Amino acid sequence: MNAERTDWRLVWLCIGAGIVGALQIGKAPPVILDIERDLGLTKVEAGWAISLISAVGVTLAPFIGILTGMLGARRVHLAGYLIIAAGSLLGMSAAGAGSLFAGRIFESLGFLALIVAVPPMLQRASTAIDQHRVMAYWGGYMPVGMVIALVTAPLIADLVGWRGLWGVIVAVTLTWGLLMMVRLPADAARGGPPPDRRAVFATFRRPAVWLLPAVFCVYNIQWMSVMGWLPSVLEDGFGLTGQAAAMLTALPIAVNATINMIAGRLMQAGMPRWWLMAFASSVMALSALGIFDEGLDAGLRYALVVAFGGFGGLIPASLFALAPRTVARNEQLGVVNGLLVQGSHAGQLAGPPLAAAIAIAFGGWNASLWLMLGAAAVTMSLIAIVRVMERRTA
Repeated sequence: MNAERTDWRLVWLCIGAGIVGALQIGKAPPVILDIERDLGLTKVEAGWAISLISAVGVTLAPFIGILTGMLGARRVHLAGYLIIAAGSLLGMSAAGAGSLFAGRIFESLGFLALIVAVPPMLQRASTAIDQHRVMAYWGGYMPVGMVIALVTAPLIADLVGWRGLWGVIVAVTLTWGLLMMVRLPADAARGGPPPDRRAVFATFRRPAVWLLPAVFCVYNIQWMSVMGWLPSVLEDGFGLTGQAAAMLTALPIAVNATINMIAGRLMQAGMPRWWLMAFASSVMALSALGIFDEGLDAGLRYALVVAFGGFGGLIPASLFALAPRTVARNEQLGVVNGLLVQGSHAGQLAGPPLAAAIAIAFGGWNASLWLMLGAAAVTMSLIAIVRVMERRTA
């Protein structure tokens, strides 16, 4: 059920909650060398410290979606803050890889609880007219959180070390959790019937709920392959490392977040979501032609990375806006969002290794262009199906 009037304060608090969740992902990459030296990690172990959140997301996100539908979004969401705090405190005291990994697993579970539970709360807090804009804004939580982490994590770590960075983020997380606990209405505040468990599990039998995660997965294969490759471009083409490289890495992600916001306005004005996704996929494919052309000037290639990463933001914004159209009941939205998160993390896990494998097998990073073009072709095919679905539910 939608609100009679959009509660914008609650909407922005919920989006802020997603950004707090995204900090748990973004805090590790900028300081991973410090963690590696402090704990004596191997390169493989350091890589797992970064990617464990994606691995947990791939395996458990739908389960968190089921819990959200059965227990209520508020309960699951608030539990997420405590789980993140417990995991971060465990990570702060880590003496080796095992305790660090255990902490990251708890952080991953808490992150999932935060973000999977937000869309049902946003749907309740917004009117039908504002819902497309609200859900598109929600699609920007990850890039905003990543930009904040990329820019601030090295600065904080320089002052208090990586363990101190973990402590600062624990404080931010618990503070935001208190704000949400005070502001969020009870799950049954509208006096509706209790969640129907059969309806929650019936979500998996709706074909449309599998289509959107598939688009998200293929999109993220492309997006993460290029973003994972970007530090090498900055080092090889510009000779940049450290804070300067972090800032240039953050720029396309910041543009991505901005375009998420623009997408909300466009959808509210009547722009079809499938068209926005098709446009974004076309820009990404055309940009990839130059990004993987080693003969182009490094500055031009970086500009294409900004276009690639930025306009790609139209896709998650459109997917989150489409999600409510795939369900019959509000409690089913948690399951759909869990599947979206699963698809997103599957692409994050698969993209960089696939690009690297193709580069090794065929003699250089420019060969990864074929992965980009192939994924773009699959994305466009899936978007053609989304177009039919969107017209049927208009």
